[in-house]
Amino acid sequence: AVSLFGMATPPSVAALHVVSWNVASWAKALSLIRKNHGSLMNWMDGHKIDILCLQEVKTTDKILQEDPTSLGAEEPKLDTFWAPAQGTSKQKGFNGVATLARKGLTLSADREILGEDLDRDGRCILTRHEYFVIFNVYVPNDGPWSRSLARKMCFLDALRSAMQRERKEGKKVILAGDLNIQRRGRDCFWGTRMLDMRSLLVTSPPQGASSEHVELHNYLLDGGWEKVRELLRNRTFRTQTINASLQKRTIEKWRVVVEDKDGKEAFLGKPFESEGMAKGGYDDYAIEGRTVESHGEILVARPPDQIRVEQLFECLKVATGKLFSLKVQKEVSKQHGLPRSSPCCVQWMMKLERDGMTDSFAKLYPDAEGRFTCWDQYKNRRYVNMGARIDYFMVDNSLFDACAQQGADLYGAADPKGDKKWSVDSEKAALNACTAFGRWRQAPFEGGGLPDGTKSDYETQFYCPHSGMVYTPPQYSDHIGVSLLLHFPKGFGINEKRKFCKRARKCQPHKRQMRLDSFF
Repeated sequence: AVSLFGMATPPSVAALHVVSWNVASWAKALSLIRKNHGSLMNWMDGHKIDILCLQEVKTTDKILQEDPTSLGAEEPKLDTFWAPAQGTSKQKGFNGVATLARKGLTLSADREILGEDLDRDGRCILTRHEYFVIFNVYVPNDGPWSRSLARKMCFLDALRSAMQRERKEGKKVILAGDLNIQRRGRDCFWGTRMLDMRSLLVTSPPQGASSEHVELHNYLLDGGWEKVRELLRNRTFRTQTINASLQKRTIEKWRVVVEDKDGKEAFLGKPFESEGMAKGGYDDYAIEGRTVESHGEILVARPPDQIRVEQLFECLKVATGKLFSLKVQKEVSKQHGLPRSSPCCVQWMMKLERDGMTDSFAKLYPDAEGRFTCWDQYKNRRYVNMGARIDYFMVDNSLFDACAQQGADLYGAADPKGDKKWSVDSEKAALNACTAFGRWRQAPFEGGGLPDGTKSDYETQFYCPHSGMVYTPPQYSDHIGVSLLLHFPKGFGINEKRKFCKRARKCQPHKRQMRLDSFF
């Protein structure tokens, strides 16, 4: 029996800790890891990681061949497999996924599994192991105006088919990575969840709802929502000159302009960087709905009469002067809030469930609030925990039921000093975790980037192996890691001298040619 990372386990059990992380440039993240922890293996040992799935590594085959050390590709204790983008010169150096596994754990690897056109994007790599296979993926974003949604759905459909092929070969499947999908309403900050107003208006407040909640529902039915619709149907857009004191100059921003209840001009929201964003590139104040055509099929990117929670209440104030408390806004979000992801993407996740897959985090922590994996660094959103959960481990039910372990509770519920505790499902525990109990500070508005941490600050990321979230420092990436802990009652073998097949060797461009320094 084997315990790869030395934790106490029954004599016949092998423990495996798998971590997935969008690093937003592996060269940058690894340089910080080496700076703060000495080496990649020190960092992996600290987290007790056996298999590390990386997304957005942002490299090329050429860099891996010429300078593998800069990416840890030739770490002696690891087998590493890479799928950089293979497209035009403009595409190369973006996207890219890689799987780094302790030596001897991997049977084979493949980066040509979705079809040539999709494979060239460098968004998927498959590794095969004794009891399961791992699809490590970086799913495309919808993009502004959902321009990339059709491409995204092609990728997702090809990925699902590839997973089904592996099952037909008798393999258990793990899907790891940045899916760029929020599966549930609670997978995004409460204020940014979407409200389907057509559904909300015909759904009575839940039993025990506050009187203010009932008042809001009746107010919307009695014309409040129609006033908001009229306000938004008549919105216009124009530039506004803003004094950028830090840059010591004026800049032009775009604003959403409406007429308030007194007939005066009013702005909605904050200034936008471009006219397209102001007009609803990411669905701000856009209730018209949007569809996208893909190979003759109409995809619903956003149904009509949907609006973000925070924007509904802002519009109610402008259009009617009516104010509602933060408490009732959260109540409405909890009851009616939908994920911001396109419905067709959410439906794809539901198909995975019908295929027999488990969302490991949601299964183990179904009531957890505020547990996000990505934040907008540009707007310092991590420090107020306004983020989204878009990174996942989806696991075949039979494998999950037999081998998945919760391990330690999620980080953030217990004060390191030991004098306070919070519910692991609470928003406070989630805020504690993503800020390391207030140690991580936002970037100053006068510039200079994220403040560096102390040695002890960087040590807060190391935690007991578990299935959940790995709170890597904000300096490393705008994402944190997600983790999956597996126990195998029968153990599994390790073959450090395994020779890989041709398709696996194609995933190791750093080994394709002998470099001059290898002779000395």
